[in-house]
Amino acid sequence: MRNDRPAGPSTSGSGPSAPAIPTSPPTKCALAAILDGLGRDDEAEQLIQEALEVFERIADHHEVAVCLHNLGSIYHRRAEPARAEPLYRRALAIKERALGPDHPELATTLTNLGTLCEQRGRAAEALVFYGRAISVLEGVVEDDHPTLTVCREQQAALSTRE
Repeated sequence: MRNDRPAGPSTSGSGPSAPAIPTSPPTKCALAAILDGLGRDDEAEQLIQEALEVFERIADHHEVAVCLHNLGSIYHRRAEPARAEPLYRRALAIKERALGPDHPELATTLTNLGTLCEQRGRAAEALVFYGRAISVLEGVVEDDHPTLTVCREQQAALSTRE
């Protein structure tokens, strides 16, 4: 079957057969997650920052928190904790306002903050974040949930060092 519709304009400037660059913030975030998973963090970072600019005009929307967390994760993996930490903290504050202080979705940000604090030699602060992550997950996820398991292990390891 032949398609007689003309090809739509490409936003990439490379002609009608080139893939279009995503323009909506949710699409950019989704593509950024894929690129990040493929190890293409520079491209992911750019898309997240572009989406974040749009989402931040809306206010402290939940998507702002998601973008901030994902951008913080990129910096964290790059061993740039001074860039990652304020993003994680802002993401956590927005998630707490949007979802409530006990929502299980906070667990990943709490865990990442715990890990970051632990890496920066702030064990007491890391214990608080791990403890909060455990409390929001217990009774909501199975006991062998990976995030819950990691938090319990890190909390136990830090407690024995204290």
